[in-house]
Order: sequence, then structure tokens, then C-alpha cells
Amino acid sequence: MKVGISSSCFYPLVTEQSLLEVARLGVQTAEVFISCATELNPPYFDEILRVVRDYSLDLVSLHPFGALDTQYLFSNYERRKDAAFELYKRHFERMAQLHSQIFVLHGVRKQTPVDEEFYFERFAELQATANQFGVTVAQENVERAMSGDLGFLKRMCGYLGDTAKFVLDIKQATRSGYAPTRFVEALGSHIVHIHASDNLAGVKAKDCLPVGQGDFDFDCFFRKLRAVGFDGAVIVELYRSGFDQAAELLDSAKRLQQHIERSDDK
Repeated sequence: MKVGISSSCFYPLVTEQSLLEVARLGVQTAEVFISCATELNPPYFDEILRVVRDYSLDLVSLHPFGALDTQYLFSNYERRKDAAFELYKRHFERMAQLHSQIFVLHGVRKQTPVDEEFYFERFAELQATANQFGVTVAQENVERAMSGDLGFLKRMCGYLGDTAKFVLDIKQATRSGYAPTRFVEALGSHIVHIHASDNLAGVKAKDCLPVGQGDFDFDCFFRKLRAVGFDGAVIVELYRSGFDQAAELLDSAKRLQQHIERSDDK
């Protein structure tokens, strides 16, 4: 397993500067959070590419802003859907330049749900498009979205089979009322990417902490991931309010690596 840090930790600092802050911490693996479509264009994308090259970053994943998903990507109005696909193809093209493989998808907010079969078919269509660029679309479990429901993700697996791929976000699982290990047990090898943070059980205000500042059992978590064959990236993703110093992000990454190594010994 690889361990890295997401540029989203520094949001709302602009994306190219956020990624530079991650690179300066000395990690080799990273995720970039794209906050608006113009960041796919010069001069912003050129700066992102420069950081990746200058610091030899392994940019394993790209996390786009999710505002278009409900109104465009999963719309039954074909022109909106077509516009969404054109935008996401631009993301995939840029990912190919960055040698990035995982595209993180939020999906539809649960306040405006769509028919599940329609959702799954649209996801499969986007997955097929992404595959043309060497990219995998991975559905993230998001508390405020339809994907926050583990039952929904299990039905997605049943409908799509191997096409269904997932990002497991520890804090989002906790916010949805699930132990993160339940997602591992239910989704197994369909999980291809992890967003990691610590938490204090039962304390809502402490559900997005630097690793080591909570009581989450990472050793157990990684043992379960190994048991289902997971060998992807584990990315530190904290909200800016969740840490005081950038050094806490690097410390989180180091602690995760230690937990991974311990889980390998057991």
C-alpha cells in the first residue's frame, strides 16, 4: 500500500499552491483536488504539472469538485449529461498527462435522489469513457449523498459487478453511522482507494482528526483491507479546520505507514 496526502487538506488555498505545500512535506504520493474547471487550463494546470515533475510526485488520484454531479452528470436531460461528459473527459485527459489513475466521484445528493438503475447505468457509461484514458472512476461514500448508504453501494456492486469501484472515506463512513470496517467487509476488492483520518468514537466534533489523535483501530482496519486484497493508495484527507500545522499531515502519513507495516506482520 502507498501512503500519501491530498491537496484538499489546504483548501481553500488555490490548487497549484496546495499541491506544492503537499510536495514540500516530502511525500512521494499525493492526490490533487481540482476546485474549478478552469484549473484544467493554462496557466493553472501548467503549474500543477510543474509541481508533479519538479518533485517527482506519484499523483495517484484526482478529486474533482462535485457540484455538477446531481444537475448534470446524473440528469435525464441529455444536453446536460453530454456537457458533463465533455467536462469529465477533460479531467481524464489531464489525468493521463499526470499519470493519475483514480477519479473520485461524489455522486448525487440524497436530497435529490435518482432511480438507482439509472444511476448505475450512468456510472457504467462514465467508467467506460474513463477507461479509454487509463482512468478508473471510483464512487466515494459521502454522507450527504446517496453513496453514504452502504446498502446503496452493495446494490451498486450487485448490478455492475466488477465495473463498480469505490473510494472508502473513513470520516464519511463514521458520519453515516457505520464502522468503516463494514464497508471493507461488504465491498471487498471493489475498494480501490482510501481517504484516511482519525476520530474519537461517538464524538461528532472529533470525526476528522490527524492520525494518532483519535482512537480509530487502524491496525484492524488494515488487516481487513489486506484480507480482501487491497493494495492501493491510502491518502490523508483532513479538512483545514482539522489540523493546526502542516507537519501534522506528514506525521499522519508516517503513522499510517507504521500501522500498515504492523498489519503486515500479523
